[in-house]
Parts: sequence; structure tokens; C-alpha cells
Amino acid sequence: MDMHKGRIEQRRFERVVAQMAVRFYVLDAAHADALAKDAAYRETALGQMDIEARPETLLKGVTRDISAGGFCLLSDSPLEVGTPVMVDMEVPGLPRPLRALSRVMRRDTAASRDSSGSSQVWVCGLAIEAINKEDLRRIENLIIEMKLKQGK
Repeated sequence: MDMHKGRIEQRRFERVVAQMAVRFYVLDAAHADALAKDAAYRETALGQMDIEARPETLLKGVTRDISAGGFCLLSDSPLEVGTPVMVDMEVPGLPRPLRALSRVMRRDTAASRDSSGSSQVWVCGLAIEAINKEDLRRIENLIIEMKLKQGK
């Protein structure tokens, strides 16, 4: 039985299919709260953060779709619902990654497509909690471009 059948879409922002490479760090709650209040982090790429401020483990994934309010992340790293993550999203043609403090809102698994079949892909819905205005504008422009290319 399809649990999503008949469900009303409750998104506030229009989303488009977009596959982009993502680097992200899982943050503890205190670090996420501090970053959300500190405007300076918004202008710094993950790789340039102070070593003391940067979380230890860099994780990777790819987006499935994106909107001005969040995105769908595919990764081999399981993330718990409610986990805060700092994300750098590589957008083709842009000089630096889009940067956002995000939070995992949902998590599902999907079958692996590799030949071994031994790994799982985690499908996570992330909501953007903090982003600078320039990066938000870049996302909005990207969505417009993608819609034009997709003929919508």
C-alpha cells in the first residue's frame, strides 16, 4: 500500500529536479545554535572554516531536488531526523558553493544501484534554517533556470 497516495503536498516553495554535489558536516545542537546567530559563517566556505570551529567528519552526497526552503539529499550516511547539518552545495557555473545551515526533517532508505548491492542510500529531506541573502538569491535564480530548461 502506498502511504503517500492521496497525500496533499504542503510545501511552501516550488522545487525542481537538480543533481548537485554536496559536502556536509553534522553539527551538535550547541554548535548549530551558535552558527545560526553568527552572520560571519555565512560568508565562509566549509573548507575555509577555522580548524577549531569545523566539525570533524566531512560527508558527501548529491541533491535530488531543491527549493528555496530546502532540498532532498541522497547519501550513504544515515542522518537522524532533527540533526543539524552545515551544507556546501556545488552549483555548476558558480564560483563558490551555496552554503546553508539545515536540519533533517525526514529520512527514508532507497535500494542501492551499485553492482554489489550491499550499500544503502539514505534519502533525507532537509529544511534550510539559515542562509545568507546572496545564496538564497542564487537558489531562486537556479530554480528559475532549471524550470526554463525543464519546460515548466
